[in-house]
Amino acid sequence: SLKRFEVEAHVEQRKYKRTQHHALISFSRSESDSYHQGKMDNYSQGGIHFTSDIEIDPGSEINIKWIDSVPGEIATQAKDVCRAEVIWYQQREDKLSYNIGARFPEIVTQ
Repeated sequence: SLKRFEVEAHVEQRKYKRTQHHALISFSRSESDSYHQGKMDNYSQGGIHFTSDIEIDPGSEINIKWIDSVPGEIATQAKDVCRAEVIWYQQREDKLSYNIGARFPEIVTQ
């Protein structure tokens, strides 16, 4: 039934727990050197959600610089710059900015 589908569609499928953390970031598309301002809303060991005034296509690689402090759980991955892949974006209700979800590369352990 439709109700069952709606419930299943909202089941959490993330590998890592999200932590609310508001901080300023700057980011660039890997193919360019110009950096844009963004605001991180939450993060996990596996990814980040932030807002920006520009849209970025899914599949794009970006470089993230931490303007504010680097969250502890991802500090080992992020030295000066952290690479991520944009998974999705959505225009916000204000029509002036975008929600962006990006995934950090998988961490390989030996």
